[in-house]
Amino acid sequence: MKYRREGGTKNNVLPDLFIGAHAAVLGCGILTFDAERYKNHFPRVPLVVSS
Repeated sequence: MKYRREGGTKNNVLPDLFIGAHAAVLGCGILTFDAERYKNHFPRVPLVVSS
């Protein structure tokens, strides 16, 4: 979280793609800090958003 608070950006989205794809296939939800990324690419995956 310190990384995000200090303005860090995420350049490598491949791990998020794999996580989202697995959740979509398995029918699982995702716990995330970045809901917008998953909402756009995996709209049917349930999200639990933490701040």
